[in-house]
Amino acid sequence: MADPRAYVVRQGDFLSRLAHELGFDAEEAWNDPKNGDLKKKRPNPDMLVPGDVVYFSPKDREWQAVSLGTSKKFEARAPLVTITLCFKHGDKALANEPYLLEGISGEPGTTKGDGTLSLKVPMTTRSFVVYLVARGEAHEVKLGYLDPPETPTGAQMRLAALGVFGRTGGRELVMATEHLAAGVRLFQRMNGLDMTGVLDEATTQKLVEVYGS
Repeated sequence: MADPRAYVVRQGDFLSRLAHELGFDAEEAWNDPKNGDLKKKRPNPDMLVPGDVVYFSPKDREWQAVSLGTSKKFEARAPLVTITLCFKHGDKALANEPYLLEGISGEPGTTKGDGTLSLKVPMTTRSFVVYLVARGEAHEVKLGYLDPPETPTGAQMRLAALGVFGRTGGRELVMATEHLAAGVRLFQRMNGLDMTGVLDEATTQKLVEVYGS
C-alpha cells in the first residue's frame, strides 16, 4: 500500500470521482480516521467544498508488460452515475417537454409527467447541456459543483436555481452577504418559515426538500 496522500478539493470534485481519477477506495478513505473531522463536517462525501482536504492511500498499480516494436491496446471506461433533473416554471412541472443533449451521449426524449429527467452519465463528466426544444431553453448542468446546503455558497446555488433571485439556473453568482440574507428571507416567507434571513437548520432542511438535494 502506498503512503497516504492529501488532496485539496477543487470546485467540481466529489469523493467518488476522486477515487476513480486518483486510484483509491472511496469507502476506505472516507472511513480513515484522518478524514474523521471532514466526515463530521460533510455528511455527504459526494458534496464537498473547495479547500476541504481529503486523505487517501492510492491502490498499488497493475503493470502491463509490452515489448519494444510492438503495440498494445488499452480501453478504460468511466463508471456511470445516475442523476435526476426536475424542470419547473414556477410551481408548474414542465411535463412532456422534448429535449436534446449536448456534451454527453444520449438520444432525444421528453421529460416525464412530473417534469423530471433521469440520465446515466460518466463519472468523469464535468458539464453538459439540456435543450428544451419547444421552449428554446438551454440548461447547463455541472456535475459535482453543488456545495453542501448549510454553506453560504450551497444555499446561494439552490436559491438561484429556484429563481429566488429572479433568475434561473445554477450559475455562479458574486453576491454580497446582505443579498443572500434577503434571498433567504424571501425563501422563508414563501415556505411559511420565520423570516430571519438566517440559514438555520429548519431553513436548510426546507431548502433541501424543495430543491431535491
